Amino acid sequence: MADAPFRPPLGIGRLVTSTFGLLLRHAPLFLAISLIPSVGQAALQLFAYPTDFGDIAAGEPATLYLTRVFAVIGISLIISLLTMGAITMAAYDVRLGNPVRVGRYLTRTLGAAPAIVVLGLLLYVAMGFGFLLLVLPGLYLMARYWVMAPAILVERAGFRGLGRAAELTQGYRWPILGAGVLMFVVVILISIGLAEALGVAAGPNAFGTTAMLSPGYTVVLLVQALTAAIQITLLSIFTALLYARLREIKEGLGMEDLAAVFA
Repeated sequence: MADAPFRPPLGIGRLVTSTFGLLLRHAPLFLAISLIPSVGQAALQLFAYPTDFGDIAAGEPATLYLTRVFAVIGISLIISLLTMGAITMAAYDVRLGNPVRVGRYLTRTLGAAPAIVVLGLLLYVAMGFGFLLLVLPGLYLMARYWVMAPAILVERAGFRGLGRAAELTQGYRWPILGAGVLMFVVVILISIGLAEALGVAAGPNAFGTTAMLSPGYTVVLLVQALTAAIQITLLSIFTALLYARLREIKEGLGMEDLAAVFA
């Protein structure tokens, strides 16, 4: 029986430590890119939940309320996907010490927006159904298509992005999944730490009856915006480094080759 082909290790530990290292060394840059969209998402939540943390206002039809909420969720997902694209490109330049070109990142991301948004939303919906089916199918889809965004941005894969991501993650999905779970746990711990540090209770209605733009409600949403910015930054940097590592293993390309695409 023929021996199984040698498969180089992915190096998840190094990828995770490099992710946090890049964030800590260049936090102002990454948070400048991610915080503004996150604050915008928080403002959208103020629009969607104008009374008590998601309670339906007196006399408001439930269908109108749900339509508004789902619209805000959809817009928020689109903002998150585009933000991840910009941070992914910034991570390559920062990693190599190249000049920061925020305008270039935004232009490239907006050019790839149709594929990123359509495929990203389809993937989120599929993952949602997967999580409803005993969780594991959703986790599998997450690992299988983890590097979709950089595949679209770097290779201009367009609507072939899902297929390209599946090709790159083949043989490494379990370690990718393990790293992803670790990252999410860290993000949750950071969120709890920020909430405690700023005196924001984790439960709903922490300030009693809180109308739109009241101080308590606004503080909660700003904390959510900050934690969301940290979360999307960490996941985007990790995704950029993971994609680079997969291309290195499977095709012999280095970080410099990927960053040169954005020159």
